[in-house]
Amino acid sequence: GEDFNISTRIGTSCDEALKMMFDIVGYEVPIAHIPIRKNIDLGNITVSYSKANTLLGYSPKVKVKDGLKMQIEYMKEELKL
Repeated sequence: GEDFNISTRIGTSCDEALKMMFDIVGYEVPIAHIPIRKNIDLGNITVSYSKANTLLGYSPKVKVKDGLKMQIEYMKEELKL
């Protein structure tokens, strides 16, 4: 089997993703920031989907916030939240 990175090639920090999710659900909760743990936390990483594009014809069609919204709506429905 092959391994593929599936991405938008646009970096999104955890804080940015949380802010998007807060906007989607309509409320916020406090965010606790902890110091980066060397050898554990990877920091900022942006991956390329070029292999998936070449071999599978993949290219991103959904923006990060839209994908988060679809996932949250799916979870609400599945978990009856």
